[in-house]
Amino acid sequence: MKMVMQEKLNEVNALVERLGKEYPNLAEPFTVFLRRVEEKGALDTKTKELISVALAVALHREWCIAFHTKNALDAGATMD
Repeated sequence: MKMVMQEKLNEVNALVERLGKEYPNLAEPFTVFLRRVEEKGALDTKTKELISVALAVALHREWCIAFHTKNALDAGATMD
């Protein structure tokens, strides 16, 4: 399972890099939006990322599951 998630994370990172090169006028505003949404505000970053994980699971979005799971762990969430 861990290997599959790492593969999905690698895929999403490659896509984001490619989009940044091919469509910088679209990718940059989206990246800024994503950072702003996930930064600490009324809710802390960990809580926001865990909500994003739940939404990604509900929508069966493998790239989003991998991306937000990593971000949640980086923000202090645990595997429990």
